[in-house]
Amino acid sequence: MWHRTALPNSEGNTRLLKRIYARLFILMLVPALLGQARSASFSLKPDSVTIDAHARVAEFEFSSLSARPTVFEVEIEDGKNFVIVPPVFLVKPYETETFRIALRTFALPANEERYKVSVVEVVPHTATPPPSARRYTATLVRAPASPKP
Repeated sequence: MWHRTALPNSEGNTRLLKRIYARLFILMLVPALLGQARSASFSLKPDSVTIDAHARVAEFEFSSLSARPTVFEVEIEDGKNFVIVPPVFLVKPYETETFRIALRTFALPANEERYKVSVVEVVPHTATPPPSARRYTATLVRAPASPKP
């Protein structure tokens, strides 16, 4: 009958430690990879849209590469002067939803203004999105009334 009484030598100890560290590394790597795959199941296009005298409405497309329907909400950082249509939408599996952003009153600023547009997953039974909620961002630019030379 085989009994393990002691590790054979320091070389055997080194091999054993390497196997333990390799397994721990894999255990830590798998959740990180799964998190990347989870966040890659949706896309927001384009990355940046400009509102100016010629283009008064910004249009974004939000696509699903997921097999389950998910509800999202659109938010604009410091964006009280904007109207979002629709502000909340359901993205069905493998489909694309379009949402638009326009100014409540159209007056171009003297200087360029930038706003962060966030599309945030609506998590059931929570008042505010938890840190684990998926979030996708783009930039909304308000061009100045007259470009500076």
